[in-house]
Amino acid sequence: MVTPRVMALVFAGASDRIASEQQGRAWQAWHTAALPRLKTFPTLESLMGMKRQAQRQTVSEMEAIFKAWAQRG
Repeated sequence: MVTPRVMALVFAGASDRIASEQQGRAWQAWHTAALPRLKTFPTLESLMGMKRQAQRQTVSEMEAIFKAWAQRG
């Protein structure tokens, strides 16, 4: 059985979802209008918020970190 409290939560969740979708559309429209005005075009990774993969540490770098930890501990 669906109670009024549950229905209120469902409606609140739907309202939040719709607001979030609208904010995403507004963000996209603003950037679509602003991008042609830029002198240098940003990379896709920076626009998408993608993080670059971290560089792999060498064995000597790992050993130096472990030694520093050991000295602190």
